Amino acid sequence: MCAETDTAFVLTDTAARNAKFNGKPRKLADRNGMHLLVNQAGKYWRWNYRFAGKRKTLAFGVYPTVTLAAARDALDRARARLSAGEDPGAAKKAEKIARKVAHANSFEAVGREWHEQKAKAWAKVTADKALTHLETYLFPKFGGRPVSEIRAPELLDALRQVEKRGAVYTATRLREMSGQIFRYAIATGRADYNPAADLRGALQAPSVTHRAALTDLKAFGEFLRELKAYSVAESVTLLAARFALLTFVRSQELRYARWEEIDFENAEWKVPARRMKAGKGMQAHTVPLPPQAIATLRELEQLTGKGPYLFPSSYGADRVMSEN
Repeated sequence: MCAETDTAFVLTDTAARNAKFNGKPRKLADRNGMHLLVNQAGKYWRWNYRFAGKRKTLAFGVYPTVTLAAARDALDRARARLSAGEDPGAAKKAEKIARKVAHANSFEAVGREWHEQKAKAWAKVTADKALTHLETYLFPKFGGRPVSEIRAPELLDALRQVEKRGAVYTATRLREMSGQIFRYAIATGRADYNPAADLRGALQAPSVTHRAALTDLKAFGEFLRELKAYSVAESVTLLAARFALLTFVRSQELRYARWEEIDFENAEWKVPARRMKAGKGMQAHTVPLPPQAIATLRELEQLTGKGPYLFPSSYGADRVMSEN
């Protein structure tokens, strides 16, 4: 269907605003060949021009998102390109492709791609924490920048701002993750320099307070008895501490333990591979349960046995106990 053309006047914003679809498409002409196409779907800025003997049409956007003044500015830029011997339509397509490529090469795009690859081998809690750190501290500063343009001094400045908040470990972890992101960018041909590698030793080292080890068997037995008699902490917390000492598993494996993983008959606990530090490439890990651990679980069962987790959060049975 051909559109009718109203050519009696140069457009005003009032005329554009009041233009209605009257059953068939129509064109409201403006100057220099630009018009407002009014159809059932909306109002669209268009410009007809000729390049290399061929008639072409260039779109400037949708009214009123693109105002009359903005459309005329776009028209002036397009006409200048045409006068310089350049096809403005082809130039617009090339710029769109360049923006797409630039976005794919941005620090955030590469970072999310790297995270997606790493998350396949990580436990969900680890993957979620890593992404949260990136979204909080690095993506807001560098997310839209080409990954190849970021330099060591500006990365160091961003990490030192995290340090100043007292999050020394987080700053160190961010340096490690950003280094892996830059290495991934180099491997995929989007960068040739890793600025994080130049920051080794430039950040504070996280302070570590080592607790005294219980090396004496008698002292360890006394500790277990005192732990069992301790009544200040919550019962689930005390049972979690006792179960950890009896099984020697990592805190993440302990906190996310589910009742369905416990085999009372064979005195075993099967930890799924996805929750283990080595990741999904491993098989499930079987933890033998001594009689003291079984007794601890039976005691715990009276408190949390109706929910999915052995050690749920005090804020709800569908959440796990805090790592603290």
